[in-house]
Amino acid sequence: MPQTCPHELVIRKMYAHFYDTPLIENARRGVYMESMVALALGESWRLTHDAERWDLEAVDSGARIEVRQKAAWQPAWDRSGLGRTYRTFEIPPHKSNEVDLYIFAWHSEADPDVADHRVPEQWRFYVVPERILPRQKTISIGRLRKRWPATTFGGLAGTVNDVIDALPNLKAARPSC
Repeated sequence: MPQTCPHELVIRKMYAHFYDTPLIENARRGVYMESMVALALGESWRLTHDAERWDLEAVDSGARIEVRQKAAWQPAWDRSGLGRTYRTFEIPPHKSNEVDLYIFAWHSEADPDVADHRVPEQWRFYVVPERILPRQKTISIGRLRKRWPATTFGGLAGTVNDVIDALPNLKAARPSC
C-alpha cells in the first residue's frame, strides 16, 4: 500500500474540518466560492494568487473578475434570525482600476436545516461590469436584485461571456504606466 504524504493528509484534514459541512464559515467561504465560480466558468479561466488584486482571469483575453459572496446563514449563528441582516457586499474602491467585472454570489436559503453552501444550485450570481457599479464602498443584495438579473451556477459561464463581450475594452488591454 503506497504511503500518503503528509501534505495530502493535511489537505484532507482541512477539507473535512472546514469545508465538508453545510454551512461554511465566512472567512473560508470566499476561497470556496472563487473555486466554485472557476469550476462554473471552465478551463478558459484560472484562479489567481493572493498577490494579484482579482480572483479569476481569462486565459485568452486577460479579463479579470472579482468574486464577492454572502450567505443568509453563517455557521456561528443560532436560529434567532441574525442571518437576515447580513446582506451587503463590499466593493473595494482600489479594485476599480483593475477589475473588469464583479460576480456577487448570494446564498439566500434562510432555513439552517436546508441551507448548504456546498450546493451550487442554492446560489444565485449577479454579474456586473465594474464600470457601471455605483461609486460607493458597499452594495446591498436588494439593490443588485433591482438592477441586474440573477443567474444560476449552470448559467454563469454564458452570462459572464455575454457581459465581457459587451464591454468596450478590458482593463488588461490598457497599457500600464
